[in-house]
Amino acid sequence: MAASNQKSEDPHSQPHQVYNVRWEGDPRLASWVRRGRTQHEGYCSFCLSYISVRDEGLGALLSHGESETHHFIMNSKIDGCSTSHSSNPSISGGPSTLSQRAEILWCLYVASGGDVSASTQPGLFGAMFPDSKIAKNVIMSRSRIKYLINRGIKPYLLDQLLKSVAEKRKLFVVDMIGNRNLDIYVRFWNDQAGKVLNVLIESIPMKKYDPDQAFSLCLEAFRKTRLPLNQLVHISTPNPTLGGNDKVQREVQEAVILAGGKRFLSIHPFDENVICRAYEKLLLTVADWGLDDLVSDLRAWFNTCTLPDEPFQKLLEEFSNDDACCTTSNSPLLRHTFQLNCWFKKITCFWTSLVTYFQNYVPNTERGIKKSPRYQRLLTTLSNPLTPLRLWFLRSVGHRMEGFLEESQLTSEGSSVHLLYKASSSLIKDIGACFLKRRPSVFPGSGVSHVKFEEREHQLDDVELDIGEPPLGFFRDIPHLKLVVFYTEVRDAYAVLFRCLAERLPLTDTVLRGCKILNPDKRTEENLSKTLKDLLKDCPRITDCVSAQKIMEEWNQYQSSDIEGIQSYETVEMYWARVLQTRDGVLPKFRSLSKLVQVLLLLYYKPCGRHQTMSDGEQRV
Repeated sequence: MAASNQKSEDPHSQPHQVYNVRWEGDPRLASWVRRGRTQHEGYCSFCLSYISVRDEGLGALLSHGESETHHFIMNSKIDGCSTSHSSNPSISGGPSTLSQRAEILWCLYVASGGDVSASTQPGLFGAMFPDSKIAKNVIMSRSRIKYLINRGIKPYLLDQLLKSVAEKRKLFVVDMIGNRNLDIYVRFWNDQAGKVLNVLIESIPMKKYDPDQAFSLCLEAFRKTRLPLNQLVHISTPNPTLGGNDKVQREVQEAVILAGGKRFLSIHPFDENVICRAYEKLLLTVADWGLDDLVSDLRAWFNTCTLPDEPFQKLLEEFSNDDACCTTSNSPLLRHTFQLNCWFKKITCFWTSLVTYFQNYVPNTERGIKKSPRYQRLLTTLSNPLTPLRLWFLRSVGHRMEGFLEESQLTSEGSSVHLLYKASSSLIKDIGACFLKRRPSVFPGSGVSHVKFEEREHQLDDVELDIGEPPLGFFRDIPHLKLVVFYTEVRDAYAVLFRCLAERLPLTDTVLRGCKILNPDKRTEENLSKTLKDLLKDCPRITDCVSAQKIMEEWNQYQSSDIEGIQSYETVEMYWARVLQTRDGVLPKFRSLSKLVQVLLLLYYKPCGRHQTMSDGEQRV
């Protein structure tokens, strides 16, 4: 994806980054970050550790702030052991207390999946052992760590979860993640943190996903944690390709109603993998083109070939470097999609040089190369006059997919709820316009208008199809009949992609459509008041505890208030956390509106990265 423009003072643009005092004004860091011992270090006044910013800059501090160790130290007081917020911290407490603190810090680090090598975590060990005498009383045996995790830390964290959800009557969502190992998470809005938290409550091994067993395990997890079922508003189940998910949701719904709750909100959870699977289906439709094999063979070839002569050195530099085709996403499917599209771009950009290299240079410099199966496959695919047109077509589609992911911010952690509906609607319209005579329309609540997109009479003529922007010279030597076949294949591929997106994009989700009220850039638009009224009618569950009229009154106050817009470093969650902290004297200014905002952000929140579980940590000991 195209990288976003950054200001010149952005530390990420510097080869060797230094600590920037402006970071201390960032709400995510302000309570704990200080300058370290050198200009290349930051200091955490909670963990008593130094963080190098030399390579990652601000990202290193944010990663530390998201770590389990940091959150535990910041939010907990362990047996009277206190930490100072000064730049020269001091720790109080007896040897036994400090030893327990060190053991707990290590258990949290192990449970979060950290490297157990001491040399990789000097900051952590500095926090564990500020005094060398403490180490004498620390016990690091396997049984000790397992006991602390399961009998000490886990019950404490679950107790904190119960206080945050049950006692404050917070609505929450349950995520059941995994296939063989079923992880049950609880999502809720935490007032103290000012954001959505996603907390693991149970992790159970399963040989095979079974709906009946999953339902029983889910209810058992609720019983153990004493979470109130009547505050559950939605449950998401594992991979939608697995069977029985509707049954799990239906049975949990019945249990919620028996507990005094109400029916779940009708929402459609959505993530970037839906887009990737749609693109994958398109690639399967054109698998006969052999472009997947072309990318694999080129990657293998340039990773093992010798240095070519001067005219082709640039070619080797581009095709032997896979770093440019990498993404920071933790989704394997998304990484594969990005890498494929990146390779399609590189091949089309260096097409003439590639063909010359394999047709003329390689046979004259590599003895016996004509017997190589890989070389024969490469030569056959590159000699096909339709290959560049096919590559340009897939590059064009991939560019639209990447544009959607960037616009909707789906690859970022947190909530993109305020952007997702509009971005989804634009994507399906754009794909339809590429091969249909009439641009499809999207209607709230009913999705895409009825379009007979698979019938030839509703599709564009050959020359009007959008296949990217290949140079006109590529059409010169292609027989007319082959072009006709190519255009037919393009129509079929577009139809498959369009059907997949129409079925899986959240275009019928009226709740998601109403979430555009959360967009800070649209705050003063007059039509948002009508959108909010429609949202409150569609979702009475959201307004159980507050009056819809009161929400409308506070919404009008919000629109007319002099509130600073969203900052460059803020997510939509951070923006609303700041807005909802506004006070009218002693009381919060938007008490009723906050209930609605928090639920909307909660429903579509997407955690980033792989979840680490206490069970994972126990297995690593």
